[in-house]
Parts: sequence; structure tokens; C-alpha cells
Amino acid sequence: GCAEAFTQIEPQGLAATYWGEPPEVTSDLSILFRGARNSPGSEPEHFERVTHVNGVPAGGRFAVTARIRGIASGSWTVSAERIETPDDTTGQFDIAAPQTATARTTAAPLVHGPGVRLWTWPLLVGLGAVFAIVMQALLLTRMNENATAAVLISILGCLLGYVGAKLWYLALHRQSLRNFVTAGACIQGFLVVSLGVLVLGGAAFGLGVGLLLDMTTPGLFLGIAIGRPGCFLTGCCSGRPTVSRWGMWASDRTLAVRRIPVQLIEAFAGLLIGLAALGFVLYGTETPYDGAVFVVAAAIYTWVRQLLFPYRADPHTRRGRLLTSTACGIVIVATILLGAV
Repeated sequence: GCAEAFTQIEPQGLAATYWGEPPEVTSDLSILFRGARNSPGSEPEHFERVTHVNGVPAGGRFAVTARIRGIASGSWTVSAERIETPDDTTGQFDIAAPQTATARTTAAPLVHGPGVRLWTWPLLVGLGAVFAIVMQALLLTRMNENATAAVLISILGCLLGYVGAKLWYLALHRQSLRNFVTAGACIQGFLVVSLGVLVLGGAAFGLGVGLLLDMTTPGLFLGIAIGRPGCFLTGCCSGRPTVSRWGMWASDRTLAVRRIPVQLIEAFAGLLIGLAALGFVLYGTETPYDGAVFVVAAAIYTWVRQLLFPYRADPHTRRGRLLTSTACGIVIVATILLGAV
């Protein structure tokens, strides 16, 4: 019954996947997808799409997925064939033997290929947020602070932070607000908005903002350690394809291949930062100023992200990474020097 309901949601779509053997050398490939609707008694509908992928490594099988949206619901016969470069004498494309399969449409936002588990992102991110709020409450209670007010502010911050993460993604990728529901989400937008709400709300309730941020820091980064693997499993923030033995088979929702698992490395960094922050707020000495634990942890985390960007499929600019890393270093060193005075 549930599956049937999804076939009534517009727009409809399907995912067509081509499975290929590894090329002899790292190559850019093009896959031609053709589909015809199986609709006896009426003129069948068709689609044709060429999907280009870059940097397919020489080791291991790969899968290229085309997500076809806005087509008529029902059963479709789909073929996928690898297009080689044109022959020098005939000018015709050399097309490998096609792969053919039958697929049924479903709601377009649910369409995905192998290596993508869409349900894991909201599950893990939600668990991370709940864990962060619970740990914040426990630490504030230990410090005899108003944990109830902080929790309410944090819940509001998480809700508005999700909106901020969506808007940050749309701005970064220059997309229209009409894509808000289906757009991705950037962790930078979440952190900026949620922490802004926490600071303003804490000030409004008379809470010590610096102390509040310090008590939030362990849960925040341990929550990132819980939620970030959801990005790996849903194909966002993907690492570059690699032939390294340290690579893991993953997808960017188009090309599934061995990749550098940058999301999992970032999650591990969040785990270490969170544990270090927890140890410091529980057993550490007096800090040079309230909020120092948060400031240093945020600077270290930002610096780690800059180190990982070159290994992502979207590496960002080298100058931007250098400037951000320099700023993080200045913040860390300045805090250490203040503590030594």
C-alpha cells in the first residue's frame, strides 16, 4: 500500500544504473541512457540522456546512475550503454553492448542509485542533535545552570539551523528557493544559525553565554561524529575517486566507485575534538576566558575541514583554504598565549 502511494506522487522518476568494469587507466566516461514506457495500447513515451563522469579510477567496478525525473508513472524498459570516443575514419561513436532492465517509477525525491541510503541522513543527524542536547543539559545541570532554558533554546536553534543549512546550500550552489525541499544542506549554515540562536537566547535568558557555549561544545562535536556518517551513506560531500587501498566504495549519487571517505574522517575528527572538549570541561583548569573551549574546538574543526577539502569532489579554492587555515591558527595561538599570561 505504501509503495503504491509513492507511484501517485508527482513528479515521478526512476534511477537507471550502468555497471562497468574498471578502465585500464583513470578515465572520463559517458553513458547513454534510453528508456521507453511499457504502455500497451498507447504510443510509448521515451527519454534519452547522456551522463558524463570524470576520473573513474582503474581499480574496481563502478556504477553510473542517471536520475530521470518528471516522466509518466508506470513500468519502463531502460537501456544503458557506454559511449566511447568517435572513430577517426567514420566519425561514428563506438557504443559498447547495452545493459537493459525494467524499472518502475516512484516519487522523484526518493530516486537514487546503489551506494545511497537516503534514510540514514535524517536518522543519524537527528540522533546527533538529540545526543548533543542531552549532553549539554547534563553538563549545565552539573554546573548548576538553567538547563531547561538552554535545552529549549537549543531545540529552537536546531530547527532554525536546519533552515539555515538549506539556505546556505542554495546560496552556495546558486539555486532558487523553489528547490528548498529537495536541496541539500550545508553544516556551515546549520552551525552559524543554531549557534547564533544559542548566543542570543542565552543572553535573553540571562545565561552566561561563554559558559553556555563551553558546555555545548562536547555534545556539539560528538553529535557531528554521530551525524556526519549520514553524509557518507547518502552521497553528499563526497570524496574524490581513488585507487588507494584506503578508499571505500561510495557514491556521489551519480558515480559509485572507491572514494576517499572524507565524511568519515571528519566524523572521527569530531569524535576526538568532542572527547577532548568533554575532558577539559570536566577536569580541565581555568580557561583564559569563558567560551575558550568552544572557540578553540571550533577553530580546530574548521582547520581540519580545510585539510580535507582537497580530497573532496568539490575542493573549494586554494586561496580560501589558506586564508581560513591561517585565521584558525591565529585564534588557537592567541587563546594559548592568553592562557599562559
